[in-house]
Amino acid sequence: MEINTKNAKELICIEYPGRVENIDRMIETLGGKEELSKGLHEKQKLQLQFRKNFYAKPVLSTEPNDVTGMLIKLKVRKSKEDVNKKPEVISAELYGTVSTMYKFNNYADYQFLPIQRNEKTGETENIYNDIVPQDINVGPSWLRERQDVPLFLPPTCFTRSDTMQVVDIRNGTVEDPDEDIRFAATVRTSRASHGISIPFHISDPIPLQPKEASIEMRDKFVTPEEFESLNNLFKERPMWTLASIKAFLRFPPRRLNYALAPISYYYSSGPWRNCFVRFGYDPRTNFDSRFYQLLDYRVRAGASFKGEVKSFRSSGIYNRLKVPAKLETEPFKEDEIEKNFELRKKHAIFTIDTIPPFKARHYQFIDIHIPKIKEMLNEVPLPPPGALCNDKRGWLPIGFMEQCRDILNVIAQANMLKHCNEKNISLEEYKATEAKSETPAGDDEEDGDFDSYGSESHFPDDVDDKEEMVE
Repeated sequence: MEINTKNAKELICIEYPGRVENIDRMIETLGGKEELSKGLHEKQKLQLQFRKNFYAKPVLSTEPNDVTGMLIKLKVRKSKEDVNKKPEVISAELYGTVSTMYKFNNYADYQFLPIQRNEKTGETENIYNDIVPQDINVGPSWLRERQDVPLFLPPTCFTRSDTMQVVDIRNGTVEDPDEDIRFAATVRTSRASHGISIPFHISDPIPLQPKEASIEMRDKFVTPEEFESLNNLFKERPMWTLASIKAFLRFPPRRLNYALAPISYYYSSGPWRNCFVRFGYDPRTNFDSRFYQLLDYRVRAGASFKGEVKSFRSSGIYNRLKVPAKLETEPFKEDEIEKNFELRKKHAIFTIDTIPPFKARHYQFIDIHIPKIKEMLNEVPLPPPGALCNDKRGWLPIGFMEQCRDILNVIAQANMLKHCNEKNISLEEYKATEAKSETPAGDDEEDGDFDSYGSESHFPDDVDDKEEMVE
């Protein structure tokens, strides 16, 4: 019997862990049509969540797997008289081939739902609206007036690992009887780049020169012209973040790590955390280094443009990166290096016309082009001779960071409203259109993590020497 292959298509298979009676509700549990299409197109992790608006981690998640399969429609004839008779195949039609499959094989996670049993009726009720303020203009009086609010204490955070783990609390070790199970804090495989990463300490000496291995790796993978362009960047300014380097320099991203290691060391904590510092430069003794300190700027939860600004992370940021056995040494395509360069530069600088590209972002003060903040930086009083910088605030006084965040929030909110008024659209319409088109590909992962989720890192993720580097 021949199989009709005329209308065969390339398909993606999702093994849904449940009985599907309503296709629309099934798609909604996977994030909706828009998020599902984006995840399938970019081969991101799929997350299944039955109650999207509640405070809970997704029940299940899965990553795409490469398979070889096909979907065939068969028409068979069964005998009503003899049930034991083998069905006869009348026709077969190939609907399509399957090269990617999503299978939810891991354990379902606990769900912490805001529900409570009513003592009078005996029914379970949703208490979400009773424990969460529905208006942003609420104060302490809201708590005082609502003495009968039900008690609901969910976890402060959820695990970032989708794999079950057995942890010995007393010894702090992870049992690993069957397979390689990584601890929850690790999200990708370490790669050696021989960079030097140090935590911030007031008195510890700073690195003065790179490792010899980093120079060998540079000579192997980085061209002299590429290295010279990065070296000139550090001559202009002794401290850079990874996002600002990518914004101001056209450089092949996969080779950037090997060019940074011979030029700079990396601060994993302190006022200059997540910064690459030129060898020999000590920001702890230089008062001008206050211009290179980091401002951790976040869009406030109560701001009117919450939701119109993209979240910093997509679900794909937690996917483990698969490291190839051999480093690709082929030259990068020119259009790949040039792609979205101007947009990255725009996002790395905060100006009087800026609308934040993400809900959380790190800016060096030197990249914040706001006259009021520049004036405040210049007016910071000179410390007395022999004074040391603070391990949290650096060279800035108490309350300086908070005041700068207030200024940026006011500017960002005014720019959002101005933009919507000029185009005669609402904030909801802006959210559905332009907010998603303003983010360059891969930009939501380029700047690393933030303090609330773990220290942002580049060198620490690629190190192999525990004495000189901190992971």
